Amino acid sequence: MLDLYFVLSQVLVVISDVYFIIAVVNKRKNKFIYFLILSNVLFGLHYFLLSAWTGMVITCVESIYLIFMYVLENKHIKKYNVFSTVLTMVIIVIISLLTWDSWISLLPMFAMLIYLLTMIFENVIIVKLGTFGRLILNGIYLLLVKSYLGAGLTLIIVIFTIASFVRDYIALRKVNC
Repeated sequence: MLDLYFVLSQVLVVISDVYFIIAVVNKRKNKFIYFLILSNVLFGLHYFLLSAWTGMVITCVESIYLIFMYVLENKHIKKYNVFSTVLTMVIIVIISLLTWDSWISLLPMFAMLIYLLTMIFENVIIVKLGTFGRLILNGIYLLLVKSYLGAGLTLIIVIFTIASFVRDYIALRKVNC
């Protein structure tokens, strides 16, 4: 019989991934961040139900970071982006060490570090490239914590991310021609 927590975690990862897909197909950074916040809250609960502590805590920190960035973006405040991003990166490394389970704890840590580094940029294409790197590492982590549905959905999200990246890149080239 399937564990109720496992089943609920898989339902949450599906809903989370739907919000994530909505995020990556958005052309505006603030809408991208908004849907990532919704996705992250559900994704963090998913990790909690799987007892994947490093992933859960990193996702919680990311959610706080995204809420902060969303507020800054909407108020058109840019000067704190780099500082808050670097501070969040330091917190991610510390949390990864405190919740260390094994070498797999490195996967969500590096996924977030890559992703946060690209969040500094205004260009949504660069942000989506960071998201792509994050997806690959998180997909591997999901397989290792036995969230097979989450890992499979991550593959679908990778496809949406690539398609969205290509669409944005083509649109940018048309504007610059």
